[in-house]
Amino acid sequence: MPRSAPKHLFLNPDLTYQGTEIEGIIDILFKEVTKDFKRVRGVEEYRRHITILVLNLFEVYRISKSSLALGISRDSGYYSEKSIGYKYMVKGIVETLSKAGYLNLVSKGIKSDNPFVKSQVTTYRASQKLNKHFKSLNLYKVKQDFDKFPSVRVGNRDTELIKPLENDFYYEQVKTIKAINEYYDSIHIDLCVSNEELIKIRQQMSNKKARAEWLISQNDVVLRDINFRDKYIYRKFWTNDYNLHGRYYGGFWQGVPSEWRQRITINNQRTTELDYTNMHFAMLYHEKGLKMDLSEDLYDFSSKVSDWDKGEFRNECKLVMNYMVNCASKEQVIKVIRNNKKKLLKAPRGFTWETFIDFLMEENEPIKDAFYSNQGIRLMFHDSRIVEQLLK
Repeated sequence: MPRSAPKHLFLNPDLTYQGTEIEGIIDILFKEVTKDFKRVRGVEEYRRHITILVLNLFEVYRISKSSLALGISRDSGYYSEKSIGYKYMVKGIVETLSKAGYLNLVSKGIKSDNPFVKSQVTTYRASQKLNKHFKSLNLYKVKQDFDKFPSVRVGNRDTELIKPLENDFYYEQVKTIKAINEYYDSIHIDLCVSNEELIKIRQQMSNKKARAEWLISQNDVVLRDINFRDKYIYRKFWTNDYNLHGRYYGGFWQGVPSEWRQRITINNQRTTELDYTNMHFAMLYHEKGLKMDLSEDLYDFSSKVSDWDKGEFRNECKLVMNYMVNCASKEQVIKVIRNNKKKLLKAPRGFTWETFIDFLMEENEPIKDAFYSNQGIRLMFHDSRIVEQLLK
């Protein structure tokens, strides 16, 4: 049995309306929001945020009348990388319109002392006082505003998000990603799972504290949710040189545990996931002019250790080799291993972690210069270019 409809929709910050009918509603709500202000600063921002809220409430109303609600996060941190601001949307607009009777509270979100549930939000519906104004709006004029969607983002751990450099490459990427997102907007992407299976998925996506809370309460609101509206992608680069990282993010399916991805559907048709194994290490060997046998598994070293069964400790080899490529030193690799005891409880049979790292270095002698050199973000850029060609 397929899953039932969601209980609420998440606030979509990138909706726009193709028509002037909405202006009258915005004027009414803007006056309500700012009536006690001595001086209104940020008039355009207030009007833009009110427009986004109205369009989301209208969409929820037209889709379900009363069965759905609109989820609006009251966590200020949620808005740090969004095109909307906490000060405007929550403090300035939602709270004021709730007091004025334009919004009805449906359910309260998880309190801030439960930070393990990032996706649980407070939900609202438009009251009858606001619903009466929706008669002038046309649902088919509500569109995703891809011109304002930040499809190219730049930043790293040191710089955080910075303004992208607007050059020819940037504009080409914006054009390409907009075309992809317009296509995604025209299709239905979902998960073919039952309600019970969806709860299992959400359990897997939640952390230990949330899972323990659910076992006691059996209330699924404590579990991390899936926002099925998140189907628009963006590309994230390391710097404005646009030659590092560059992978695509944004689609809800990226957070779905791997064993459930075979249930992803497009227009109610099942999909197939293609797995490109050993990709980064195949690239490194290829750069050295060494061809890889298609049947060869670069993470399986069982033939090199006499008391290992075939395929044994493959996962440990894969993880540690990738740490070696992405870290700056052997000591850093050891630190990462010790911080990931859930995945790497103990060293493979016959080795300590130190000797295991030395073993992997020796077995990968042709590409040893790639280890401890932070190669990962460079290789990510190359694999993102492959994905770009596939998406085009």
